[in-house]
Amino acid sequence: MKRSLRLDRLARLARTTEQVAAQAQARAQQDLAHLEAQQRELRSYQAEYLKRFAGGDAAGLRGYEAQKLRVFVQRVEEAILAMEQRIAMASKRCELERAKWLAQRRRVEAQSTLVVRARAEESVVTELRLEREIDDRRRLNTTGPQYAGR
Repeated sequence: MKRSLRLDRLARLARTTEQVAAQAQARAQQDLAHLEAQQRELRSYQAEYLKRFAGGDAAGLRGYEAQKLRVFVQRVEEAILAMEQRIAMASKRCELERAKWLAQRRRVEAQSTLVVRARAEESVVTELRLEREIDDRRRLNTTGPQYAGR
């Protein structure tokens, strides 16, 4: 089997691996975007309830209701802090997946370059072989049996 064919097989495998890495990166980015959307939603809830607590509604709240609202706002704040930690971890995962994908992409590019180079070398070797065959046939025709009887 020609060297270029062997290298081409390896390059195809590397491309497949690179596609898998790209999909993993895309999933990590989607997860991060989802978490960030959840965090925005939690912040919106927090702002809404803080407005309700600090606004005119708080004056009309009885002690028990105000306490319940305070506890709820505190839980939302805790959820936001937990979400920030999850976002930080998802962001790191996203960066790692991107680094893996970039490394695999560089590998694919290097292997593709090797395949192109191997094909070029094989092409040159084939051309030289054909030229030698043509030259050999010409020599045989000029020194062959047709000239032997003269």
